[in-house]
Amino acid sequence: MAQSPRLFEGPAAPRVFAPQPRNDRCDVHPRNVDWDLARVTKANLLLVGGEQTVSNLVFAMWSIFDGPIAVRGAHERLRLLPAADPVGTVVLYGVDTLTTDEQASLNHWLAARTGRTRVISTSSVSLLPLVQSGAFSDDLYYRLNTIWVDLRPF
Repeated sequence: MAQSPRLFEGPAAPRVFAPQPRNDRCDVHPRNVDWDLARVTKANLLLVGGEQTVSNLVFAMWSIFDGPIAVRGAHERLRLLPAADPVGTVVLYGVDTLTTDEQASLNHWLAARTGRTRVISTSSVSLLPLVQSGAFSDDLYYRLNTIWVDLRPF
């Protein structure tokens, strides 16, 4: 598999992958989104649910992501490269674990890349209560939450 330029740098840098052909079938059934819209648009997605469920959905969608793809694992430190570096899709696992400084950096980085990078972010909890309490940036929340997919059990 060919490696693409890294969005992040450092010893704990997330992996960057080129998209691989995958089966379009998805066993996860989002209940609050038009699944076809989520698959065909380049809009940012916010996936909320258990780690395994969210990972299964990201894996099922892998073939539709624009490359290069950068992945940040949950609880990994966020390190961004200059906005001019090419990245088609950023997958951010555990976006609810970002520090306030990381949130501000990510929001600024995304603002400089408007329309050039699709962000797939995941969270194990709803971010809205975090936004309301001031623990999560409202600007970043609205930037990430273009299409919201709730995968939590009823």
